[in-house]
Amino acid sequence: MRYCHPVISSPLLLSVILAGCGPNHEDLMREKRLRTLYAERESGFSKFRAKMIEDPFWVRRRELLLGGTLPMNRRALRQALDRLEREIETGRNWNTPVPSAKIPFTAQPPVIDGRLDPAEWRTALTYQGEFPLNSESPNAQPTEWKLQYDREFLYFAVRVFDSAVIPGPRSAPYRGDSVELFLYPDTRLVDYLETVISADGVLYNARAAQSRKRHYDLEICHIPRACADAVRLPDGFSIELKIPFSALPGYLLGNPPKRGETMNFMMLRCNLSPDGQYTRSAPVPFLYDGHNIYGYIRGILD
Repeated sequence: MRYCHPVISSPLLLSVILAGCGPNHEDLMREKRLRTLYAERESGFSKFRAKMIEDPFWVRRRELLLGGTLPMNRRALRQALDRLEREIETGRNWNTPVPSAKIPFTAQPPVIDGRLDPAEWRTALTYQGEFPLNSESPNAQPTEWKLQYDREFLYFAVRVFDSAVIPGPRSAPYRGDSVELFLYPDTRLVDYLETVISADGVLYNARAAQSRKRHYDLEICHIPRACADAVRLPDGFSIELKIPFSALPGYLLGNPPKRGETMNFMMLRCNLSPDGQYTRSAPVPFLYDGHNIYGYIRGILD
């Protein structure tokens, strides 16, 4: 039986009571399921979302929902927790193993002008196509993704086909048509780099870190010697980027990259349609979002 305060003392309390007072049986059962999912987090593809159960953001919401009358919308809290549980279950039912790839060395660094010269990218690691996030089935987009390196830089390029290019704001280019590159050199660390390049060439960099019980922390940063450019095309746009190794965890002292070293990575496309629909996709099946470091492609410098 639910417990409700017998006196309605304010419109805010009234809204809380109308939304449902106190935890019900399903709240308690959900809490039990979530705790079980957290305990099992190391055993499958859902780890990134399952560990969020103990992130302070989600702990606070679970406590609020289970702790009696509160000045928040219980329906919204329940919907958020239901969504988290569904996302974890998506990972538990995931079939695609984490991919691996060799990143080629190039003796001919590309000119970063946004134009994908075939000669400059001839030997690059190349993916074609897109998989919407959380889907193991490709869509129909023929997007082309490329990655290579030399003694100083990692080079990244994308050719996007899009009939309506809508860049995001300069302060948050990922909110519009853009591409993202996540670089995670060493799995012994929890530090990695997020780089976003908008369809009009705006470059956004952030250093990221996460722990076993937290989501991720971001620090927007400027990276000297990093540069990007984009070119609008009749049927979309293309982007080129270079990032110095000296900006990456494990290389901050200037040590050069060596063949056989790891460079885990993920590439994403952010797409904003004219009707406001926002979608993201990757060159391989990929869960959740770009900060799911456990699903990155296991890259090896070749």
